[in-house]
Amino acid sequence: RSSDLGSSSNETSFLGPGFLSPYRKLYCRDSYKDVDVQHVLDTESHMYVVDFAGGGAVHLLGGVAGLVLLLVLKLDNFLRRRELREQRELAQLVPSNEREEPSRPDHFLDWMYPEHGGGDLHIEDSALGVLILWTTWFAFNCGSTESVEFNSGIARSSNSSNEYAWTYYNVPGRIAINMILCTGSAGLVAVCIAGYAQVRARTFVHQCRRRRSPQLRSRSRSTNVNEIANGILSALVSITSGCPFVTPQWAIGIGIISIAFYHFGCWIEYKFNLNDTARVFPVHGMCGFWSMMAPGILVDSNFVHQTYEGLCYCVLCLPQPSQGNRFLYQLLGSVVIAIWSALTCGAFFLLLNFIPAQKLVT
Repeated sequence: RSSDLGSSSNETSFLGPGFLSPYRKLYCRDSYKDVDVQHVLDTESHMYVVDFAGGGAVHLLGGVAGLVLLLVLKLDNFLRRRELREQRELAQLVPSNEREEPSRPDHFLDWMYPEHGGGDLHIEDSALGVLILWTTWFAFNCGSTESVEFNSGIARSSNSSNEYAWTYYNVPGRIAINMILCTGSAGLVAVCIAGYAQVRARTFVHQCRRRRSPQLRSRSRSTNVNEIANGILSALVSITSGCPFVTPQWAIGIGIISIAFYHFGCWIEYKFNLNDTARVFPVHGMCGFWSMMAPGILVDSNFVHQTYEGLCYCVLCLPQPSQGNRFLYQLLGSVVIAIWSALTCGAFFLLLNFIPAQKLVT
């Protein structure tokens, strides 16, 4: 029975674990108590993409969808303004009360860390929301292992050939440690950047006072808590794909680099004047892409075997690609997810945008 299961799912079981893993897990759990279960999943001739807890399938997809929605709204605003301008030209009216887009600061840091310090009225709400997400994210990533039990049955049946089944129960603990280190390092870097922006703003105000410049601005003394919170969320997204596959040292590096990806995403929105108040694209889009790419650079092959062999109750015959090939596999998977999200969500958003609201209501 187990050999038939292994041969029939030989080509797609690892590439589509979301479909086959629950059935395989239930089948093996019911079987290994009575029979010798040792089926082999052979992927020697197949490319595979590592995404353990949905860094690409959840966050990258959602971040790209958010970016597409921003572009659709920008296109809609452009078409509306052009239509109003044409109507006024036909009526030979002077556009006296045309609403213009609000001006934005000339410097990126002034735009990202504004004068009011990032929302003095709702600092407690932002901090509480991040703490709730930070806590529940452990259940999301650690819970993706589906079990913390000691799989002695599969370990006995494999006659010590599946050494990773004995240590599978350590995987949730490694995931938790990597998450703590990743988010802690990213939070410290975010605090340093927010503090630098605050000191830079105070220096600017002091220079304006000395020159009696008309550009004098009064800034809040509070640090931008919203950007610090987004930095922590960026790290949580970045560690999602490779949380069981990297060492704690590399988890710290993933968290630090996630801040760079987050700020680069914010710079893209600043450059193209996209009104993303929740920072959906920088947090989920850019950091979701980094979450997919990090395992391609920093993954430990032993951890991959340990995690998936315990998760699938089987022996995996995984290829050992070179560092360059693994990086290309992850890049290809990220591009496919981004294109799929852009095409499907773009078509849906455009359809909703050009359908009159009255028809949607009726």
